[in-house]
Amino acid sequence: MSVRRRRLLAISVIAGLALAVVAVLLGRQLLERTLAVPMQRVAAPRGDYGSLAWLPNGWLIVRHEVSDREVQRPTWRLWRLHLDGSGLTPLPLDADPACRQTWYYGPITLPDGRLGFEQRCLGLKDESGRLLTEHSRYLMAYEVETGTVERLVAEQLTFPTGQYTWNPTLTRGLLGTGGSLCASLAWLTPTRIEYPSFVIEEDGRSWPLEDYFGDQDTCTRDGRARSPAWSPDGATIAFLASPQSMGVDGFARLDQPWNLYLMDPEEQQPRKVLANIKHPRGLAWSPDSQWLAFTGQRPWRGEGLWLFHPSTTTLHRIAEGEDGDLHGVAWSPDGQQLITIRDLRPYERHESELLLFDVSAIVAAS
Repeated sequence: MSVRRRRLLAISVIAGLALAVVAVLLGRQLLERTLAVPMQRVAAPRGDYGSLAWLPNGWLIVRHEVSDREVQRPTWRLWRLHLDGSGLTPLPLDADPACRQTWYYGPITLPDGRLGFEQRCLGLKDESGRLLTEHSRYLMAYEVETGTVERLVAEQLTFPTGQYTWNPTLTRGLLGTGGSLCASLAWLTPTRIEYPSFVIEEDGRSWPLEDYFGDQDTCTRDGRARSPAWSPDGATIAFLASPQSMGVDGFARLDQPWNLYLMDPEEQQPRKVLANIKHPRGLAWSPDSQWLAFTGQRPWRGEGLWLFHPSTTTLHRIAEGEDGDLHGVAWSPDGQQLITIRDLRPYERHESELLLFDVSAIVAAS
């Protein structure tokens, strides 16, 4: 991009942020804009990419589906590649010999620079070959340079899992649990999983997130919560929740909107900062803990990749989406770029590509 174009983009961003300050002073809640930022496709082979992470050493880590000919079914592995698309190779993670299959999910960049991921064992057997369990799940940490692998949480995950996050010292984390219809959050420690004690309130109704883990046949009375993200400075936890789902039954829950909440890790009093997000996928803090990136749909604005600045309540759409084709988001280590996944056939999800966005002018103006 030319120097002149960069200057014009920076001027437009600065003007937008200035308007955001004025809007707050005038009592308006939100300034929402669409900004054109430089975008390029990562020159990697198209494939079924599921999620991604960007490590401090510059490697991109992606979850990628490949065909396992021995069992004639797909299997999920983690691959690494350079930003220019070269070097696409699977990580040398040893499969558990006691498992019929070993799958890898949810790559994230841990605060200490290692790669975090979920390891799933399908068909765990004992030494005699007797089946012990159909599935087992553990959160793991991988040091790319040395190949060292260790468990992040000693306790096995006993429920479906989603996005997870850790504080800067890796002494406490938060995990998204459940699926599309029923979902909540759980605390993580190096030894175990703990149920949450905080409550979401909306329009005079309240939902204790621990109710999800109770003995109940349906989650109709509950809201939904997912996509926790702990800020790199350790001061704030962001997550998505849908109290609007309370009392809604069946697949109608999928059409209920979500809100974005911020919470002090010690006080644990969630505060709504952005409302009415449809079908959000992923939530990620910038390295300086100033911006949140996510994909989803906004009223009258459509789908896309969004940047939200909580301090100024400024919301930028930096890319348009369609039919939920954008998902997964990761920041570059220097906070100047974002990468996301675009499904080329959203309803089939067998082919996708990686898109890279230059957000340096936006973050510099903040």
